[in-house]
Amino acid sequence: MIARKGEVGVIVLALLFGAALPAMAQESEGTGSEFLPEIAAFFKVSELSRIIALGSYSNLEGSNEPEYELGLFWDHRLSDRIQLRGGYRYKQSNPEDGPVKRESRIQLQAELRLPVSKKVLATDRNLVELRWIDGNPSQRYRNRLTVESEIVGLFGKAHTFYGSAEVFYDTRYEAWNHQEYTAGVQTLLSQKLLVDIYYQRQDDSRSSPKHINAVGLTLQLFLDARRKHETGVVIDPPPVKTP
Repeated sequence: MIARKGEVGVIVLALLFGAALPAMAQESEGTGSEFLPEIAAFFKVSELSRIIALGSYSNLEGSNEPEYELGLFWDHRLSDRIQLRGGYRYKQSNPEDGPVKRESRIQLQAELRLPVSKKVLATDRNLVELRWIDGNPSQRYRNRLTVESEIVGLFGKAHTFYGSAEVFYDTRYEAWNHQEYTAGVQTLLSQKLLVDIYYQRQDDSRSSPKHINAVGLTLQLFLDARRKHETGVVIDPPPVKTP
């Protein structure tokens, strides 16, 4: 029964990617493509909290403007349904024919997790960003709804199939100018390593190009900062004194 559910999940994901491929192949004016590699490390500091460090790279096809991004965050789980996160992101782009562009962001977010059924989980994320783009301050609000389902047993691994939709409100334009639609799968390769592969459609009424079809690959490392490494040296306890 588990294998059949896994097969269904693979078919669904294949259909999602299949639907995306024609859009990516038929590039037209106002539409671009992008590859989004990222690595993130999760350091557990308590049963409820962890520190997250990440780095990513992107380069919109044909733009010759690579972007690098670094981030550091603090995660805290209030309950099984509510999780908070705060942190800082720095992004820098290096265009070949112009000055370096820099952006600093303070991010504050709250997630609410709601079980839809025994196998399906929905998550509503609310994120506020305080931004400084080349020194100019602005703010942005983002709301993302994610639906996911975990399948255990396919190829001997645990897989989470998910889809999400996110909307952005930018104070620079006083408008809901950006939307992102994502479909992907996360595979737990071991207790310390997870790989996330996804397709993402980005629509933005105030940017050029206005539409981007992106494929992302994220590696997530899970480490326990509390665990002491063994030294290999055995120290005998002191002898017990007898009265």
